[in-house]
Amino acid sequence: MKQRIALFVIMLVVIGVCTSCSPPNPTASTSLSTSSAVPQGLPSSQMSGLAENGSSVEAESSGEGALADAWIPDPELSADLPVPDFLTEDQQQLYRAAYRMYYHFSMSGGFALDRSVSIQGDNERTFYLDKGFESYSAFQKALESVFTEDYANRLRNDTQLYMDDGNDRLFSSPGDRGGNIDYVSTSFELVSQSAEELTFHLIGHYREDAGFGEKGGSAKETTQEYPIHMVRTENGWRFDNFAMAF
Repeated sequence: MKQRIALFVIMLVVIGVCTSCSPPNPTASTSLSTSSAVPQGLPSSQMSGLAENGSSVEAESSGEGALADAWIPDPELSADLPVPDFLTEDQQQLYRAAYRMYYHFSMSGGFALDRSVSIQGDNERTFYLDKGFESYSAFQKALESVFTEDYANRLRNDTQLYMDDGNDRLFSSPGDRGGNIDYVSTSFELVSQSAEELTFHLIGHYREDAGFGEKGGSAKETTQEYPIHMVRTENGWRFDNFAMAF
C-alpha cells in the first residue's frame, strides 16, 4: 500500500514539472533566421530600409545615370532634349547629364560664375570663382560620372576652361559661342551594341536658306553624322566620345 502511495506522489510531481515547461518559441527561431539574412556592415539608412521593406542593397541604390543627372547642374538644358530610344532609361539619364556637362565645354564656359573673385591662369586668361560646384573635386567627380577618365582629361586639356586654384576651389573662364543657325533637328542611328560598349550616330539635320530674302530662293537640306561611343567601365557606363549637333 505504501509503495502505491509513493508511486502516485512521484507521478504527480512529474506531471507538475512537465506542465511548467514552456513550449518552443517559433517566433524566436524565425527572428533569428531573418536577422542572419541581413547583410552586415551596411549604413544605418540601408539597414532601416531593409528592415522596413526587405529590399536588396542593389534595389536601394540609384543607377549611374540617375546619380550623374543629380550631380550636374542646369537640368533645364536637357529638359526637352531628344534621346536615343535604343538606350535604357538609366542610359538616357546618363546621356542627358553628359549633354549638360559637354555643353559647358563646347558652348559655354562656366556654370555659376562669381565675377567678384578672379585669378589669372597660366594661359593669361581670367578665371572666375564658379559656384556651380562646391569644390573642384566635386566638379571632377561629376565630370567623371558621365565621361571616362581619359576623355574627361582630354576635354579639360583641350579647352583650358576650368582650373583648381590650389585650395580645391573651382575657377572657370567664360567662353560662350553661338550655335549653328541652320540647325533644325536631331535623330539617332544605332551602329553597334554589346554588353561592354555601344556606338551610335547623332545625326544633325540642317536647312540652309539659299538666296535668303530673294524671290525664288530655295532651302537646301543637309545632314551630318557625329559618332558617340559608350563603354562599360568598372564604375558603370561612361561616354568616351560625345558630340552636339549645333
